Parts: sequence; structure tokens; C-alpha cells
Amino acid sequence: MEKALEDQMAKEAMRLRGNVRGVSLMAAVAPLLGLLGTVVGISQAFGAVAHGGLGRNEIGESLAAGIKVAMYNTIFGLIVAIPATVIAAWLHARARSVIIHLGETLAPVIEHIAGSAGAPDKREAIDAA
Repeated sequence: MEKALEDQMAKEAMRLRGNVRGVSLMAAVAPLLGLLGTVVGISQAFGAVAHGGLGRNEIGESLAAGIKVAMYNTIFGLIVAIPATVIAAWLHARARSVIIHLGETLAPVIEHIAGSAGAPDKREAIDAA
């Protein structure tokens, strides 16, 4: 019975931590997507310069448009990543707190069960006397 309680507590802890994984993944992926967009925007900007030369007015507009794409992607990636990182850290701390509380609450119960399993039954003690 003691092992069953410990196993169930471990399952609940895994379930709590598993619920946080999606937010943690989003916090990790968002800056990478922002970086990807930044690289695409800078690539567009340099492509415009390489394709059209540096002398025409359209090149300046194309260069500015590519840099704008790069900056927006960086900004949007950070807008998602920063709050998601804070939320994931809070959820991890909350799950850890719940798991610790669960362990502290169940420890006396498990000790009682373990202690009573090893102690002889009162009837057995009376019969033995």
C-alpha cells in the first residue's frame, strides 16, 4: 500500500509537470521563430541590394522593407517569449510547491501505514500472551 501511494504521487507529479511543457515549449520556440523571421527579413534586404545595385531609389525602399520585416519578427518573437517564459517559470514553481505539499501531507500517512504493517495485530498479541 505504501508503494502504491508513492507510485500515485509520482504519477501526479509527472502529470503536473507535463501540463507545463506546452508553455515551456512555446517560450523556447518563440525567440527562434523571431530569429528565423529576422534572418528572412535581412536576407530580403540584402537580396534587394544585390539584385538592383545601390543607385536606385527603389533599392532603399526594398532595403527598408526587409529590415522592417526583420525587426517586426524579432519584436513579435520577444512579445510571445518573455511572458511565456515568466508564466512557465511560475507554473514550474507552483507545480513544485504542490508536489512538496503533497509529499509533506502524505508522509505521515505513509509512515503510519508502514508502521502498522510491521506491528503485530492486537489480537495476535493477546493470543500470544
